[in-house]
Amino acid sequence: MARGQHRSGSPETPTDPLERARNAFDEGRWTAAYGFFREADEQSSLGADELEDMALNAYLIGRDSEAVALLARALRQREHGEDPRAARTSFWLGFVAHNRGDHAQAEAWFGRAEQLLPPQPLDLPERVYALLPQAFLTLVRGNAEEAGRLFSAAFDLARRHHDADAEVLACLGRGQSLVAQGDSEAGIPVLDAALATATTAGVSPVIVGLAYCAVISSCRAAFDVDRAREWTDALDHWCKAHPDLSPYRGQCLIHRAEIDQLRGDWSQALDEAQRACRRLERAPDRAAAGAAHYQLAELHRLCGRLEDAEGNYRAAGRWGHDVQPGLALLRLAQGDIAAAVAGLRRVMEVEAEGDVRRIALASAYVEVMLAAGDVTAARRGADELLAAAEGSGSAHLRAIADHASGCVLLAEGRPVEALASLRRALRVWSGSNVPYEAARAQASIATACAELGDHDGAAMAREAAQRTFEELGARGELARVEPTSGSTFGRGLTGREIEVLRLVTRGLTNRQIASELAISEKTVARHLSNIFVKIDVPSRAAATAYAFTHNLV
Repeated sequence: MARGQHRSGSPETPTDPLERARNAFDEGRWTAAYGFFREADEQSSLGADELEDMALNAYLIGRDSEAVALLARALRQREHGEDPRAARTSFWLGFVAHNRGDHAQAEAWFGRAEQLLPPQPLDLPERVYALLPQAFLTLVRGNAEEAGRLFSAAFDLARRHHDADAEVLACLGRGQSLVAQGDSEAGIPVLDAALATATTAGVSPVIVGLAYCAVISSCRAAFDVDRAREWTDALDHWCKAHPDLSPYRGQCLIHRAEIDQLRGDWSQALDEAQRACRRLERAPDRAAAGAAHYQLAELHRLCGRLEDAEGNYRAAGRWGHDVQPGLALLRLAQGDIAAAVAGLRRVMEVEAEGDVRRIALASAYVEVMLAAGDVTAARRGADELLAAAEGSGSAHLRAIADHASGCVLLAEGRPVEALASLRRALRVWSGSNVPYEAARAQASIATACAELGDHDGAAMAREAAQRTFEELGARGELARVEPTSGSTFGRGLTGREIEVLRLVTRGLTNRQIASELAISEKTVARHLSNIFVKIDVPSRAAATAYAFTHNLV
């Protein structure tokens, strides 16, 4: 039944509790089905097949501990009878352990699955349940090419023996391996096919939920925003159609919050993230709870609620989730540039290249290093993003790289090239309905236009950005798009003071600024003194932070 092989019911209401359990399960009434299973087990101890079905039913309604106990009973029965299907039961024990966050136990059960198989025949159907975890662990350890080969072998074996669950798992693994190798163009259609099969071929709902989450995560990793949105909507619909469902509903809320954030519905995203935190804190999966708190922290930071963001980043850390780059961007918003730089430099030195988090880290690294006045370091981050985008085929990733590069080009005093990069990013984000990123690009375009003397263009771009930030509630960004008056920017800074401030952000000394502007060092010092008073900062570093925060570079 848990594998979608039982009949959907009979015209008359059955009296046998096991039959009633099967019918209720097929109808998606999993809480009722579990009650009937327990009744049947009390009347007469269930066999291994029924125990396995009951265990997966328990898992779906959030009774993980009971699922483990039931699977252990089924495994003992199969081992006693020297049934090769014991390997499959051990696989399910590993599956439940992994999704509870008990990774050491999961590896032990996966290893047990392989030990339970006889050496011959090699084509034994249950052998796929030893191949799958071997392939998965190979992928987790970073050997995507070898993992892809193992998943392909598992897929062929599952298809030969008509095992729909294993076929979907193997297909998901093949797609994820291709994405991990940087071949999203080939990997994403494989993932789409896996999910289409999962939702149409009578596959266990346990596998259906896993398939949705795996495909959405891979789409996010490949920066395929439109596809991630589409599958997230489908997952949301599936979860709502199964109110008894427990293990994927929290993950669904996180995905929904991420997509609502991208769409610009931040109020809804906050609600979804808060509900995810409440639900997942009661679940055994620490990683999922950490991800929920991190997502909530990001939303608070974007809305300018910095104290709330701080609390949720700390909660994410307690649940084992890495808090970078969000925490560094929070420190930047708080004016603590040194802490922001230190946090990002640490993770940038240790995070693996090609990891999806590396893109977010590099993007934040550019922003923080520009605020710190280290244009050389920011250029390294932007170049890394450009290289990652070059072979990805992802328009969204290319837009991230173009925006970062455009900001660095502005800091390098190259507004014409910056404008071209920033407009490319704006076209992508506007076309994909990602309003926050589009508004950030508009704010940077305003700076480039001002640098080129086009004050009308600057004003229009700045007003467009300001309107979007106000609609979103992005209070932290509104300071970046303060209206200008003639040639005066910021808090009454003159055009010459703006020039001096921009050169300070590039790390130039007073002597170098004097040479650049053909004025005396004494005049430069006077300008700096006026700047410090007008924007109320004590140092060059703080003035640099102000310039970047207020989009004056």
